[in-house]
Amino acid sequence: MISLSPNLQAKLVAPLKIGSVAVNSRVLQSPLSGVSDLVFRRLVRRYAPTSMMYTEMANATEVHHFKAVPKIMEIDPNEQPISIQLFDCRPDFIAEAACKAVAEGAQTIDINMGCPVNKITKKGGGSSLLRQPEVAEAIVKAAIRAVEVPVTVKTRLGWDDREITILDFAKRMEDAGAAMLTLHGRTRAQGYNGSARWEWIGRVKEVLSIPVIANGDIFSVESAVRCLEQTQADGVMCSRGTLGYPF
Repeated sequence: MISLSPNLQAKLVAPLKIGSVAVNSRVLQSPLSGVSDLVFRRLVRRYAPTSMMYTEMANATEVHHFKAVPKIMEIDPNEQPISIQLFDCRPDFIAEAACKAVAEGAQTIDINMGCPVNKITKKGGGSSLLRQPEVAEAIVKAAIRAVEVPVTVKTRLGWDDREITILDFAKRMEDAGAAMLTLHGRTRAQGYNGSARWEWIGRVKEVLSIPVIANGDIFSVESAVRCLEQTQADGVMCSRGTLGYPF
């Protein structure tokens, strides 16, 4: 039997408020490139019917140049709650893609500002935005102007150990209008190596008023509880831990 503090018990039974959207689960399923397709989401939802799911991240530039909505943005009208994740460095392209995502049925728009993969960062997307906070702010503001659903951000601690900029960056995202921030407790340089530094998630939680979701090293119920107790985050996002273990 896992022991929960009274504060955590109370938090877990309350809905997670993402702007105007209320979600009846504090456990979210991360967008996973090449994984989070409709079949995978359906499998996870068997065990987590009220969890917020995310599509694979879609390139807003591709959305702009191709008339058809990319397959990875296609969602089942019945799979709610659902968010579509986008990435790019162009505010106008993000805004355009956000409109199409809402038309597809997305309840929130998530902007990826944390992907460490070179093919994403060299195009100015993902975690490269940690080095361009003004651009990141412009992206969030453009998306908010374009759609009526909440806009959220997923990011990392910083570029590397010499550039852990998350406290300033997170506050900028909140001030720009982001309704929620999901924080992976690693730097871009770490990739998926080493341990997630949950202590930084706790520090970010202390300075923001919007919900903060903890991500990184959530591989079991026990680790989720430890993370929530340590960070006081508003929820956890499962990523690689769900692979082969959707329940």
